[in-house]
Amino acid sequence: MHNLLADLNMTQQEFDARAAADPRLSRLVERYQAADAKVVAAERDYSDDEVVTGLKMERLQLKDEIVAHLRG
Repeated sequence: MHNLLADLNMTQQEFDARAAADPRLSRLVERYQAADAKVVAAERDYSDDEVVTGLKMERLQLKDEIVAHLRG
């Protein structure tokens, strides 16, 4: 699993406080976590490189959305 909080430079407590007050952030993170799980599964199952790359791009796009939302 990819450590989103490290990328966001936030502690779990900081993030939890923001997410509790922001339903959109919570939804974005749920989507990010689902995308991350797909990447992990594809890598574990030795999926085609194009498949893994596509999943990683989807995850990156979601991370970018989260960052943009947090910077609001």
